Amino acid sequence: MFNKTIQKNMLVIGGLLMLANIATPAALAATWLTVPTTTYITAATSADPIIFNHDATTTDIAITVDDQADKAVVTKVEDNFIPSLEDIKSYVRNEAKKAGLSIREVETIINCESRWDADAKGYNRNGSYDLGLWQINSIHKTLSDADKLDYKAATKWAIEKRLRDGSWSAWSCSRKLASK
Repeated sequence: MFNKTIQKNMLVIGGLLMLANIATPAALAATWLTVPTTTYITAATSADPIIFNHDATTTDIAITVDDQADKAVVTKVEDNFIPSLEDIKSYVRNEAKKAGLSIREVETIINCESRWDADAKGYNRNGSYDLGLWQINSIHKTLSDADKLDYKAATKWAIEKRLRDGSWSAWSCSRKLASK
């Protein structure tokens, strides 16, 4: 029990140190963030290390703090990375290409549905609403509203739906554009 208390205290201190590193000047932070690192901190009386996993292999920063003793993620710190329009387009094009879909069709659907606005919200006469880049309707309960507004989660869902359905007919823009 005492070892767990020390580990938890080390975890809090380590988390605060990680946050302080994030708040450092951009030039210094850039050098720290460019190399994936794992820092091991062991409490003096414990054989179970607290591991700070820092994955900087992507453009968005995700830092998780794992307590190895009970194999549970104790906390997760993420920055507020805001993708540019080009980041979003590049991601969507890449996912469409990997799925073997026409990039032109994907771009046409998204342009018609949301004009590439990942935060778009649309309201329908029947009381339902559409969210995000793909304007996924509220009737689709397998995806949360937060994920409908997350361009990566929404793109994954939309591509899977398109592949299951065999066409873009679930999107009203496909009927408007006769793009099936």
